[in-house]
Amino acid sequence: MKIRTKLILLSVVFAVLVIAIGSIMLLAFRQVNKEIETQHSGHDILKHVFELNIVTYEYFIHHGKRMQRQWGLKYDSLGKLLSDWMWKEEKEGPSERLSIIKSIISNYKALGDLFSNLQANLMNRKGLVKNKGPEEEIDLTFALEERLAAQALMRAQEIVTRAYEFTELAEREITRVQQKSYLIVLSCIIGFLLFSSYILFLVVRGIAGPIGELTKAAETFGRGDLKYRVNLNTKDETATLATAFNEMAGKREQAEEAISRAKMRLEYLLTSSPTVIYVCRPSGDFGATFISENIVSQTGYKPREFTEDPSFWADHIHPEDSPQVFDGLSALFEKGRHAHEYRFQYKDGTYRWMRDELYLARDSDGNPVEIIGSWTDIHERKLAEEALRTAQEQLIRKEKLAILGQLAGGVSHELRNPLGAIKNASYFLRMVLENPEPEVKETLEILEREVETSNRTITSLLDFARARSPSRDHIGLNTLVEEALSRVSIPDDIEVVKQLQEPVPDIFADQDQILQVFGNIIFNGIQAMSDSGRLTITSKIEGQDWIAVSFTDTGKGIPKEKLEEVFEPLFTTKARGIGLGLAISKMFIEQHGGTIRVESGVGKGSTFTVRLPTKN
Repeated sequence: MKIRTKLILLSVVFAVLVIAIGSIMLLAFRQVNKEIETQHSGHDILKHVFELNIVTYEYFIHHGKRMQRQWGLKYDSLGKLLSDWMWKEEKEGPSERLSIIKSIISNYKALGDLFSNLQANLMNRKGLVKNKGPEEEIDLTFALEERLAAQALMRAQEIVTRAYEFTELAEREITRVQQKSYLIVLSCIIGFLLFSSYILFLVVRGIAGPIGELTKAAETFGRGDLKYRVNLNTKDETATLATAFNEMAGKREQAEEAISRAKMRLEYLLTSSPTVIYVCRPSGDFGATFISENIVSQTGYKPREFTEDPSFWADHIHPEDSPQVFDGLSALFEKGRHAHEYRFQYKDGTYRWMRDELYLARDSDGNPVEIIGSWTDIHERKLAEEALRTAQEQLIRKEKLAILGQLAGGVSHELRNPLGAIKNASYFLRMVLENPEPEVKETLEILEREVETSNRTITSLLDFARARSPSRDHIGLNTLVEEALSRVSIPDDIEVVKQLQEPVPDIFADQDQILQVFGNIIFNGIQAMSDSGRLTITSKIEGQDWIAVSFTDTGKGIPKEKLEEVFEPLFTTKARGIGLGLAISKMFIEQHGGTIRVESGVGKGSTFTVRLPTKN
């Protein structure tokens, strides 16, 4: 039965019960009203009897015609009332009230007879008096009148007594009927409440029971127990709900099992895959909300280190790569996809190259929801690319060296002979011309300087082409610095500041080659400071086996994009020169097992640092 049908039937039952109880209460109230009307009838009889007695007394006193007529009217009125009352009670059947009414009617008739006799006696006395009858007979009429009056009063009093009895009986009947009515009404109400409670209990059990079972099933289902099923033996809507719930639970269980299998496969793929999958917020600190477990095998970090610390990812990007990483995110929001490569610090403290591919997920309104990305360790690829680039650079360098070697072999011979002749001619002219003109003297000086420059260029070509092994010996580094300074002409407007650590151990090196390196760096620094400036030379011990010497100028500096090329052969930023000085310096230093590097910026000057071992 449907729940709606149950509720309709319940409403009908309640309506019938209410109508039945109302009918019973109405009947009870009618019975009470009837008894009250009966009581009122008794009071009416008393009233008429009292009025009749008053008229009777007055008649006894005055014997007037008017009193006689009033008595007749009162008597007839009482008779009619008693007749109606008698008719009603006879319809109800024999009862105590009916016998009382009969007694009252009997006394009523006797009272009428007595009053008639009293009138006849009065008429007889009047005739005797009028006819001057015997006194004895007149006296007898008076005695008879007294006896009849006394009997009439007794009858009237009997009527009053019986009327009082009737009234008391009516009051008792009213009380009894009221009590009976109250008992009936109370019983009906109690019965109605009990029956209603029972019906409600059945209905509630029939509705709330299945609903409670469904609620329990939903709570159990919500706690993750997908195997729980609802078992209802009903034929209403709750059975339909239970069937739908069980079907839903079955489908959900199948879906969860499918998701679990897919999750296991995904976890296996993520664990065994070299690619790390992650999800992060699309704004603010871009903190990670999910990261796959294989991050542990990749970087050494646990996933929660990324998810609990929003800045963990950003804090471990290489400082040099961090700006371009965050600048590149604008492309992600423009195009929806982006990829960049940067160095990331692993758990062991090393930086390794990562390729980060990102996808921006948006909602239906186009608002960014999250960033989905993948990390791939490309460090080995980067090393291979660097090795390939280095090999290519070395190959190009070797090709340059081969060309320089061929050039040096032919050019040095072809140029040095003419340069020697020019130098001799200049010397001869100086000998011949004792007091040359200033213009001639200046021209000869320019000629000699250019010849010397050309000779140095040829010497550099030969040094670079021959690449002889260094002839090493124990020499003092600070001494070499002083010697190199003495060989270079330093303008007066250039300040030289020496910060040389003392004492320092000797280096095992080729003195001529190291002097050439230091001299070339000093010369380049002076040329970089065209007007004025300061050249600071610093030496210090690094560790147990190294000494470093730095040359810092306050010149115009080297552009960042040119820093990697300064040590390449034939690279120069000067109007004159062929760009072999620093290339030769790098070659000499590397032959000694040392390093040379440069730090510079446009407008900030340059610092060349040479590190040399103290042991062979």
